[in-house]
Amino acid sequence: MTTAWCCKKGKLSTAEYVLQLMIRMDMRVKKKSSKNYFDKLMGFFASKHFFYAIVAITITQGLWYAFSFRPWINDEARHFENIQLYTHQLSPFLGSQNPAWDHLGGVVRDGSYMFYYLMSWPLRLLEMISSDYGFQLISLRLICLAVFIGAIIVIRKALLEVKGLSGGIVNFALLFFVLTPAVGLLAGIVNYDSAAFLLFSFLLLLSIRLLHDATLRADRIILFLIVGLFITVVKWTSIALVIPLLVYLGYHYLKKYKMNIVAAFIKSFRAIPLRTRVLLLVGLTVTASLFIERPVLNTLEYGKPAPSCEVVIGSERCKAFPDYVVYSTLKAHKNPNFDPVDPVRYTVEHWSRIMSNTMTNLLEKGRVSQLPVVSKLYEILALFSVAMILIGLKDILRSRARVMLLVIIGGFTLILIASEYGSYLKAGTPVAIRARYLIPILPLYIALTLFSINSIFYRYKKLQFSAAVLVVLVLSQGGSIVTHLITTPESAYWKGSLHANLKVKHLIEPVIKQ
Repeated sequence: MTTAWCCKKGKLSTAEYVLQLMIRMDMRVKKKSSKNYFDKLMGFFASKHFFYAIVAITITQGLWYAFSFRPWINDEARHFENIQLYTHQLSPFLGSQNPAWDHLGGVVRDGSYMFYYLMSWPLRLLEMISSDYGFQLISLRLICLAVFIGAIIVIRKALLEVKGLSGGIVNFALLFFVLTPAVGLLAGIVNYDSAAFLLFSFLLLLSIRLLHDATLRADRIILFLIVGLFITVVKWTSIALVIPLLVYLGYHYLKKYKMNIVAAFIKSFRAIPLRTRVLLLVGLTVTASLFIERPVLNTLEYGKPAPSCEVVIGSERCKAFPDYVVYSTLKAHKNPNFDPVDPVRYTVEHWSRIMSNTMTNLLEKGRVSQLPVVSKLYEILALFSVAMILIGLKDILRSRARVMLLVIIGGFTLILIASEYGSYLKAGTPVAIRARYLIPILPLYIALTLFSINSIFYRYKKLQFSAAVLVVLVLSQGGSIVTHLITTPESAYWKGSLHANLKVKHLIEPVIKQ
């Protein structure tokens, strides 16, 4: 009876029907197996193990720079000399300016001095071990590398606490971040950018937790103020990161507590253990004093939080300072008929183009130090990412924490453009536009872009993954340190590292489009 029914329904024999059934079941098993394999793969990319691989890439890049390069990029030699100034005294305040320091600028009222002072302490120990310049410089580079790694760890922790940012999104955001050529070398350079990045990462983590707290936490608010004040004396321009956070958190608390905000703060403050309360108040007093001593007094005395060299020590003495010579020459040769474009046109025609160019090479030597494939990739990704965020904006706005990330990105970028537009008006040409200034907000921006892509194409997980893999493959044409290996002049390397780097360059040149 069964056989007759099977044969009548499908005009198949019993054996043929059973065989067809087995094939269908096998296909389902394979499909399920394929799905399980893909899920496991995505689970790995969202895991700590994949993040450790990202950290390993960052360490490799930083070590390569630390042991290969002379102090050539980003005024590294000047940063090192600034650190040396503080090794001769206990105080972070230099007093009067010694004429021997004039080639470093108006250092006595430098708005970003705390990094130099803090780094002077390990340098003092290094000087006791060896007087060799290379040993001291490389050792400080390794410290800066450790600081940068710390920043990546903290910012990952912060982003994972944002609703909708999965482990996969955050890990891929950090992977694309560290593979960006402008980031590739930064981890190993002696500079205050890494320290500011770490402090901002802590500030972001605190801010996200303040948003998520069910009740007002006075201890976290005070800690936020301590870190926020301290970051401004490490690198003054980081104030542009603090202001958007401060504004958004202020709006959040006023909306939530209205006129009861002071009472809620006092109640929470009283609940803090006495020892913790004392430590917080001491920390706040110290950082507030540092803030008053530098940016506040600078503004009162010189008219700016970070005054120019000529205002501090006079234009004649500043002729020894290379940066002053460059900018004064630009001003002297400014076209008397200079007709500046409006801020919007400046942003589109000048700022965006130069920012995209410097994103693909920290050496910042223009097209000659860029590789065509990766340069074009970043131009495309810049436009694509903006489009994705605009399309996915509705989903981004559904979370307070995601809105805050957007406020930081937008606020910081607007302040940066306004500052650089002011420099453009003074010099008569676009100046001081550097992709490394965007380093703190870049992981946030990439994470929101990936979140938007995931929201728009949520049904097409495999397509998203394939696109991400494709981007990584294209980055092999100039991402990470590849661009630097191909374009770095021989004079930039230590003598001992030149042969090894040239050998690697010759090995990869045949597969890199130039």
